[in-house]
Amino acid sequence: MTRAGTLVVGRGKVGRALVAALTAAGHSARLVPGKTCSAEDVGTARVIVLALPDAALEAAAERLAPGLSRGAVVLHCAGRLGVEPLAACARAGAHVGVLHPLVSFASTRVAPPLAGATFVLAGDARASSAGRALARALGARPLVAHVHGAAYHAAAAMLAGGTVALAAHATDVLVTLGVERRAARRALAGLLASVAANLTRLDAPEALTGPVARGDAPAVAAHRAALDARSPEALVVYDAIAPAVLAVAVRAGLDATRAAGVRRALSAASPRAKRRRAPSR
Repeated sequence: MTRAGTLVVGRGKVGRALVAALTAAGHSARLVPGKTCSAEDVGTARVIVLALPDAALEAAAERLAPGLSRGAVVLHCAGRLGVEPLAACARAGAHVGVLHPLVSFASTRVAPPLAGATFVLAGDARASSAGRALARALGARPLVAHVHGAAYHAAAAMLAGGTVALAAHATDVLVTLGVERRAARRALAGLLASVAANLTRLDAPEALTGPVARGDAPAVAAHRAALDARSPEALVVYDAIAPAVLAVAVRAGLDATRAAGVRRALSAASPRAKRRRAPSR
């Protein structure tokens, strides 16, 4: 596989990161644009990875199919889709599958580390084998699981996008307290790294921390009052996420009385809302 090289189609965030990582690991990899890829681009590549937007996969597969040799492997990186967009390649005699890096690709300028990440694979036996080889070449963990689809993708998006959104609001709060934005971002990134480290060793309920998880209703009330004064937008986010945190805490064994106290603290009107409701004299 590696002697003939790997063809990566798509010069976006995922494609660039894959080729850079493969090259750094000493493997031969070529990168071609998705919009103009054609059968001639296949060359001697025995493994082709389509790192393209969902809507572009089927058309790209149809353009590449005439250049495929029987037994070639074609994988795509879309977590929301199964192998169906690669039907043209399958008809040409290729083995098809999904190679979805469970990684947050945020920028073409800064590639995320792939070593230690999980690549979720699906497809026939040959496609899955090729996907495992690619993942291991990058120092990633291959996981063969036919789970790709909207629910799987939603779980990944909820964590990746939700975490960044929460970090943005938390950063804004620290800035209101006088912390320089870059320093705040780095500090919170360090906190997130410790959360990720806990999750590698502990199940989610056991890794949960903070006043909501402990059932500390007075601390929760103080949080809400402080956010109401400094960042009402952050209070909305806090109130939205806290019930989800509480639900996990209850799963982890939080005492029912403490959980009820937190619910009362969360349902109490904010000081700002109380002032708005106060009758004028």
